[in-house]
Amino acid sequence: LEVYYDAKDLTAMPATVTDLAGGNQNGTPGTGVTFDSTYKAFNFDGTANGKIVGTHNLSGTSPTHTISIWFKRTVVVGSYDYVLAVGTSTTGQNSAIVINNDQIWFSIYGDEVISSIKIVNDVWYHLTVTSNGGIWNSTNCKMYINGGLTSTTSGGGGTFNLTGTQFTLGTNSLGAEAFNGSIANFRLYSKALNA
Repeated sequence: LEVYYDAKDLTAMPATVTDLAGGNQNGTPGTGVTFDSTYKAFNFDGTANGKIVGTHNLSGTSPTHTISIWFKRTVVVGSYDYVLAVGTSTTGQNSAIVINNDQIWFSIYGDEVISSIKIVNDVWYHLTVTSNGGIWNSTNCKMYINGGLTSTTSGGGGTFNLTGTQFTLGTNSLGAEAFNGSIANFRLYSKALNA
């Protein structure tokens, strides 16, 4: 476990989000992030300030990894609503969870593995995505929604080339293409977990 953010033990929005994995990869919330005491989650307001910025220790240019997260979108902000981005928002250089046309994309910014399931607003989803590294396609990348392996389609099969140690919850790494909703129990692993 590389990074773990959760609001389960909080009573108010902290100035620093503590990495519960113990790796000291703490996050800094923007002014557009609040605490939801009902769901013990972080609320993101869909603006450039609605983000939590932290760091990760994934290594290698195309690292094997898993992302696990609970999220609930409140409203659509734009064409691309970034739930999170690991790395730099440049073609092929980040691993991101994006919502486009109500479908979940596991994206490397320019190439995607796309869920066959459409989400709806104001519903909680548990999402786990895995990448075995290498070519970004439905063979090497898997998506699980609410515990079930989801059928996906993939784009051109680009190569993931991670750059940067930043990860961002609620926007892309540039603070754009924001997400309006709630996030809980974010985990980043340095291996591809299986069921």
